[in-house]
Amino acid sequence: MTTPENNIPREALRAVATGLLLMSVFTMIWSSIANGGYQGQDHHLFLYLCIIIVLVFIVNSIKLFRLSSTLPLSSSDQQNQEKKRSGKWFAIIFGLEGISIPIAINIAIYMHHPELSIPLMALVVGLHFYPLAWVFRRKIDYFLATWSCIIAISAIYFSLHQTFSQGNILAMVGTGLALATIAYGIYMIYKGRKMAIKALHQQSAI
Repeated sequence: MTTPENNIPREALRAVATGLLLMSVFTMIWSSIANGGYQGQDHHLFLYLCIIIVLVFIVNSIKLFRLSSTLPLSSSDQQNQEKKRSGKWFAIIFGLEGISIPIAINIAIYMHHPELSIPLMALVVGLHFYPLAWVFRRKIDYFLATWSCIIAISAIYFSLHQTFSQGNILAMVGTGLALATIAYGIYMIYKGRKMAIKALHQQSAI
């Protein structure tokens, strides 16, 4: 028999499903930015690939939402406290990210470097993964944060030194950040399926 603390509550599975939907949106945003920078006959190839991946994310998200509806709400005080803690900090971090992006873009424009707008946006996105790693106690956030920040800082450097064209910079940033959100989505599918298997076992044990 499983204890309430070991059960998979409805909110946990829905959080993963919601995360998959967010990664779908962000993957489309960054792949569209990359597509705007690609040149040549096959410049839509990466965008088409991302669309297929996003469809996979959405299908898995729907499956997790459906399974979550069969699960009980969290009854453990520990689970409820953890939910409140992570929810509060996620809202704060997400809010700060939303405020920081337009500020960064306006600073770039004020400094007469509008070409830095997308790389600075990518830098803000990369930095926001670091506190998320602490909030959700996930190591993958550190890797994604570091990867995204390296891409963003490199793009800023290349832009300022005019090493590459702006089209190449857009392709670099968009592709790099899209790969980060894709990796995050794949991780969420993996975690979601593990939780789904455990949830099905807990249902069979009732």
